[in-house]
Amino acid sequence: MKLFFAAVLSGAALATSLSSQAFAQVESREGIYLQNQILELKHQLQALQSQGGGSALGAASQEKGGGGASPDLVPELLDRISVLEDQVRVLRGQVEELSHTVDRQGQELGKRIDDLKFQVEGGASSGSAAPAGAATKEGGVSPTSPPPTPLGVVGSGPGKTEKPAPKTPEQLLAESQAALDRHDYVTAEKSARAALTRSRGEAATKAQYLMAEALAGQKNYQQAALAFDDAYNRARTGPFAPPSLLGLADSLLNINAKPAACATLNKLRAEFPNLKGELRQRMAALRERAGCH
Repeated sequence: MKLFFAAVLSGAALATSLSSQAFAQVESREGIYLQNQILELKHQLQALQSQGGGSALGAASQEKGGGGASPDLVPELLDRISVLEDQVRVLRGQVEELSHTVDRQGQELGKRIDDLKFQVEGGASSGSAAPAGAATKEGGVSPTSPPPTPLGVVGSGPGKTEKPAPKTPEQLLAESQAALDRHDYVTAEKSARAALTRSRGEAATKAQYLMAEALAGQKNYQQAALAFDDAYNRARTGPFAPPSLLGLADSLLNINAKPAACATLNKLRAEFPNLKGELRQRMAALRERAGCH
């Protein structure tokens, strides 16, 4: 397990680097355009100066004799140069701000992946607890999870507007599953997240699993891997544990982390040796795809 998640970490670093370069490239194009405009205006100003014997004011005075530039042109050109230079400074500031934002997001994602690496490597041998933010007990939820939203209708009587009662966790889970079935992964993720904040026990585990499936459907495989791992840790012996490990292995394969995927599949085979039907077929297909021995 020494090389476990090495490819995941490399992929996260590469994604961060590419994102930063993409932001800088877009802003640089605008900056180059403005710089070219500044150079063009400066050339025009130099031409006006040469017409008046090296003086911009001399060039302006020639206008009275029938030739040369308008006396108002030089101040106008200077104002335009000043405005464009200010825009270049603003663009440079935006590039730096975007670069800092991308770096910070990359560090946060790297920390989550480090937590996942530590848990999978340590949990396989010692059954260590889930990382911060995951469930603290099998079938339970984090102590920091907000309590369920009370149901009911707000307001009644003359002059008061009635508000519909909030959807129950069961309704949200049903909506998420229906959205998954019709491949509407954005809606599925939204409903699953809402159900997760209002659920406990197996309902919370199901909400976490549906959210992971929705992320995978959107091809957001790094976040999907973390979500599948959280779903597994909420109930390691429950009905969602095997499909969560399969989803984790599949997500790792999609970010080219084959050693980590094989380690996850080995964990699945050791903890659930009697898989049958579709789950067993999926495990065999993933092992072949990853080239696991």
